[in-house]
Amino acid sequence: PSETTAATAPEAYDLNQTVGKYLDRHMMLPLLDFLAAKKAYPESELDAARLQILSRTNMVDFAMDIYKKVNPGKPVPAEMS
Repeated sequence: PSETTAATAPEAYDLNQTVGKYLDRHMMLPLLDFLAAKKAYPESELDAARLQILSRTNMVDFAMDIYKKVNPGKPVPAEMS
């Protein structure tokens, strides 16, 4: 059986949601980068998670870069700058 089942999917072994509750927001960003490098989740989902995390930090420049990547062609909202 070469088919990936729900029990053997990479998401089944991903503890980032469990551990992430106890980490500082800034520490979640390297974990999301690791997941992106491993291609565990679609890049668009990881970028949306990054944007959600960054919206509650003072990392405005990085948040604007991710917003532009997620929403190409749309202007950055005024509340982000």
